[in-house]
Amino acid sequence: MKDAKHAHHGYIDNKEDYLKRLRRIEGQSRGLQRMVEEEQYCIDILTQVSAMTQGSPERGPRLAR
Repeated sequence: MKDAKHAHHGYIDNKEDYLKRLRRIEGQSRGLQRMVEEEQYCIDILTQVSAMTQGSPERGPRLAR
């Protein structure tokens, strides 16, 4: 029986890819926050929101495997 700390998780084979994507999402989120703080145009903010959420829905289920 494997130690719970070292159990093989479904995402482990693609861990670096997932971390890279999460860092990108984090950066986009910070950029979005800055845009709101700087009172940027609404359409620009919506464009960033769209870019940030693109690709995220299909990543979640893969990460949870």
